[in-house]
Amino acid sequence: MTKKILTGISLAAMLSLNANAQQLPNGTFDADWVKCYPWEKGEKVTSDYGIQPEGWCVSNVPNGLMPKVSSEETGADGTGKAVKLSNVSVMGQTAPGYITLGTSWATAETKLTTVRNADGGVFGGIEFTYHPDALQLQYKHDICKGEESMSIIAYLWKGTWTQLDVPSNTATGVFSYGTAEKVTMIDRGNNILGKECLQGGEISKTDDAALIAVAEKYIAEAADEWTTATVELNYGEFAGQPVDVEKLNIVISVSNFFGDRESIVDGNSVCIDDVQLVYYHALSALSYEGQELNFDEATTSYDLSTEFYDASKLSYTVKGQAATVSSNYDEATALLTIRVEGEDIASNPESFTEYTIQFATQPEPEPLLGDMDGDGVITVNDINLLIKSYLESKGE
Repeated sequence: MTKKILTGISLAAMLSLNANAQQLPNGTFDADWVKCYPWEKGEKVTSDYGIQPEGWCVSNVPNGLMPKVSSEETGADGTGKAVKLSNVSVMGQTAPGYITLGTSWATAETKLTTVRNADGGVFGGIEFTYHPDALQLQYKHDICKGEESMSIIAYLWKGTWTQLDVPSNTATGVFSYGTAEKVTMIDRGNNILGKECLQGGEISKTDDAALIAVAEKYIAEAADEWTTATVELNYGEFAGQPVDVEKLNIVISVSNFFGDRESIVDGNSVCIDDVQLVYYHALSALSYEGQELNFDEATTSYDLSTEFYDASKLSYTVKGQAATVSSNYDEATALLTIRVEGEDIASNPESFTEYTIQFATQPEPEPLLGDMDGDGVITVNDINLLIKSYLESKGE
């Protein structure tokens, strides 16, 4: 059998990859916006500073002088809400604009307008147990103030990371540098992702701690119109393997989130909307008798009517970290149906794809020689009918 024997006979519409199960809180940003209480010194400040979408945290710095990094904009479809994030500065200090499911934080020690020991980022996230395959969002990217790459980052993990002596606030001084207060930080993003920490002490983790999957994309090109970005999660050593997930964090930043802080460009901005998780439900490969076939995941019906079905000769690869597959063979019609369901099928009934393969039908069995009445058994009646037929052929 050659590869050409399996030919697609119908081209389905492109598979719908969007899902609704264990999605993000307020991923459209159309729900309520709430007051922002930035975090420092191990707790949230008592005075609000700007607003943010409920369920998210923006990177406002509560020093009373720094402009606010976020504002509410019109949504990507011309209705609803979107988030605009901007890099801002005051007195020579520039703060990056970003949003996260965790908690944003920043630290620096100043003497008048000079700065030392600057650092910041995110820690924590949300409880999460699913295995999404990608992160998708709509964005606009304004780099009119200078070249800069925006960041789209997502990561799944289990267990806990702990870092001691992390500076936790902007400490101001006049005649000498201020001294930032240090705290113990739990699940700092840099620790989980193995990124360099500019400030902070000893890092430890629980025995079960593991980075399970990460998505990381940097976009340098400007985008004046709403544009779709889809960033796949890389499960690394856990790809295709059953693994428990406990937590999720997402960071979307105007600047290179892990880059040089000196390269943050004041006045650049990013608008984002419709942040959602994607759960795949497709096959990525299909073969029969060990040969790769003329397969693509958007073609869902195949003709193999020159071959008889043998389950041991069929193999396939499932696309989707936690997608499940089942098959059913109808002997009467020789039609094989392979059904792939996304992990979100319980709450998103459209999260499935069915592939059908038409095999050759089995021929009708040859009748038994001498079975004159066709009942599959040779009896005395069959013998009598056979004698009668013989005599009639002789004209007797």
